[in-house]
Amino acid sequence: MADSYGKVVAVIKISEHTEIHVKAGAEFKGVQYVDIRKFVKSEKYTGYTKDGIMIPKEHLKEIVTALAKILGE
Repeated sequence: MADSYGKVVAVIKISEHTEIHVKAGAEFKGVQYVDIRKFVKSEKYTGYTKDGIMIPKEHLKEIVTALAKILGE
């Protein structure tokens, strides 16, 4: 699934009504981003929330290295 914020490359199920979507291909002002955002499903609203982060693609290796350190602890 793709939209103006990129293509979903991973979905992490947090609960019955909440997922984390990782999207690649987002672009803003000429900068490529990876968007990691909460997606909710409820009777009132289904879609993305403001909870999330857009990481410039140029910083992904640093983020992955930092997360690997956390997993190694």
